[in-house]
Amino acid sequence: MKKKITPRQWAMIHPKGCVNQTNDFLRVADELLATSILTSLSPKLEEKIAIAVVAYIEDLISGLGLWESWVKTHKRMYGKYLPFYEVTEEYTVGEPNKQDLAFLVWHYSYKGAENDTVPYPLNETILKQAELWYPVVERAYEELPENTALSAYFSLCPTDINVAEEKLWWLHQGTYLTAPSMWAYNGQYTAQDMYMMPTGPLALFLYEWIGILSSDNNWQMLPNIRLQKTEERTEEMRIKNRHYYDRCLQLYGEHLLCLDSYEALQHFFHTVCEWKTKEGEEGIFSHLKNNKNFVLLQHPEKGILLKADICEAIYTSSNELYDKAWAEQHAFLLLTKPYLCAPDLLKYLVGNDLLPDACFPQTTDNDIVKQHADFIARHALLYFYREDD
Repeated sequence: MKKKITPRQWAMIHPKGCVNQTNDFLRVADELLATSILTSLSPKLEEKIAIAVVAYIEDLISGLGLWESWVKTHKRMYGKYLPFYEVTEEYTVGEPNKQDLAFLVWHYSYKGAENDTVPYPLNETILKQAELWYPVVERAYEELPENTALSAYFSLCPTDINVAEEKLWWLHQGTYLTAPSMWAYNGQYTAQDMYMMPTGPLALFLYEWIGILSSDNNWQMLPNIRLQKTEERTEEMRIKNRHYYDRCLQLYGEHLLCLDSYEALQHFFHTVCEWKTKEGEEGIFSHLKNNKNFVLLQHPEKGILLKADICEAIYTSSNELYDKAWAEQHAFLLLTKPYLCAPDLLKYLVGNDLLPDACFPQTTDNDIVKQHADFIARHALLYFYREDD
């Protein structure tokens, strides 16, 4: 028999002092948990998903605006309200939808996975769980009370900066929608870090989140709300990068290169950049000499974006290293594992459909990845995809 959700568990998903009619909501959470078929997940994660679904209902009832904001932003970015799931004319923003439940289960199953695997969003169990829970959720939406403490919670920016930052902290890592994004960090970040770390399914920075949730421009006036990395490129560097870009086009005819050896990489440095190997050194970037191949994007502003040993995944007319079988096994990892590909290089590959064989693990479904590659990378990599935005 599955345990009951406790008042403390329910309170932890709320801002301090904003819990209302606890027993009514716990009753629904217990009903969801009792009908969970997510047996492959840990009991703790099952409980978190049940709580998240009830928090989703409370959000819709109370006008918190989290779910509505994210699906509308997804539609603006990608042309539909949700990734992966077919959204029919019956889909209604602001009311419960089966597709929403399926996404929540996938979102939590992925971010809470103990073995670091990415679940297939069209997995039969996920779809069936959404079907099973939908009547419960629909009834709860009609019966549960509004939580007035959450209504328009972010509408106005508090005049007390400490109160404002408490609200932003909760938005960043405490809500049912954003909390899973931060689990991997285990709380190892500061209040200032939250402004630099995107969060939620779309990996939005706090200034983006609050700009969607509120029309009060005072939020955007907070001292750290648009905390950005220090600009590292001088005007001299920008001129050099443009020169290298022009030289690359002149000598190679393209600015994305798949080089088959360290020697080919050296040739690029010597001819395009006109760099010389220093006396006593084995080569330029000699720490790369044991790698097999190199993909290099010569960016006109940001310079050389370089990654080793992933050329097999990249499909271009000039890449003779492309290996379809290898790509089917490994390309998806570029979208989900930090450090396997530089952010701007990955965005270029995604934006130009150069990873056509990437598919969810243990499936051959590359179509769903092609359609949602940018979203998958945002959702999985967060800062490691958007750090240069």
